[in-house]
Amino acid sequence: MDDLLQQGITLFQAGKRDDSRKLFIAAIHQNPNDESAWGWMYNVCDNDKERIDCLKQVLRINPKNEKAMRLLNKLKPVVQEVQSQTDSQQPEIKEIPMSEDAIHKSTELQQNSPSVSATPRLSNIPGEDAVGVLRFFAWVDLITSIIGAIWVWVNFHEIDVPPALFIAGYTESNPIGIATGFGVLFQGILVFTLFLTIAAICENTIAIRKKLNALKKIK
Repeated sequence: MDDLLQQGITLFQAGKRDDSRKLFIAAIHQNPNDESAWGWMYNVCDNDKERIDCLKQVLRINPKNEKAMRLLNKLKPVVQEVQSQTDSQQPEIKEIPMSEDAIHKSTELQQNSPSVSATPRLSNIPGEDAVGVLRFFAWVDLITSIIGAIWVWVNFHEIDVPPALFIAGYTESNPIGIATGFGVLFQGILVFTLFLTIAAICENTIAIRKKLNALKKIK
């Protein structure tokens, strides 16, 4: 028997129903085809609907379980009767006829009420936040590129030439390292310029839309 199921049975026999219920549920999650787990879960159900579900699972796993079949046949009529009583107690909603005067007044109110335009208002334009975000990332990228270029220049601007026969070792400039540093800096400046250009375009577009919105309000 599974450890979780055995622990749940021990707790159930000790009168700790809620704790045993948690372990039975865990055992079912671990093995949904455990007939014993569903059978013990039946004992800690909160209502008849849950009990019916447990019994159906038991019969799904073992259709020859006569005890589960008897219990299911007893519970089904009870649940159906409760359901029918609940349905009969629901209030019937009747349609209230409207008089001709009421219909006429409703039509007048609809005609005189101010129309709501389907066009969204342009006062709170999402692009305003986007402009600030673009400028922020532009400066972050530029600063990062400058730091990266300086790091490349400091660490790779020179290379050590190892000593050879009759020639002592020496240090010389590393054109590849210097070029790499300039490449990092150029890329940062390019992205920085691109972000600022996009931000300026967005800002101009927002200004134009605000002016159009103001003109519409005046008209």
